[in-house]
Amino acid sequence: MSNKRAKSERDDTLGYDRQKAKDIFAKKLADDAGGRRANSQMRRDAELIVTLLEEGDVAGARMSVFSSTFEELFDIDRSKAGARCRAALKYLREDGRVHPNEDKHPVYSLKR
Repeated sequence: MSNKRAKSERDDTLGYDRQKAKDIFAKKLADDAGGRRANSQMRRDAELIVTLLEEGDVAGARMSVFSSTFEELFDIDRSKAGARCRAALKYLREDGRVHPNEDKHPVYSLKR
């Protein structure tokens, strides 16, 4: 007696979209080759920073202001908020969207 089951339609489907996986892989490979490693949270954080700068009453702000904002907004500890802000601002600097001034504690503002 054999314990083998008959091949079903389920065996033919992978449970994921192969082309979508290939497209995502190619994009991530290109990002990795270019030295960019951005995840969706970092992008959302970066967009929040851009929105705060665009719609705020000031032209720029220091990292501590962004960190405090993230800390209170997302109810996370200061070190985690700082890490998220540093990553988002680095992403924005590399993308050419913000620039710091030359101060010891730089003020980040949008590039015009």
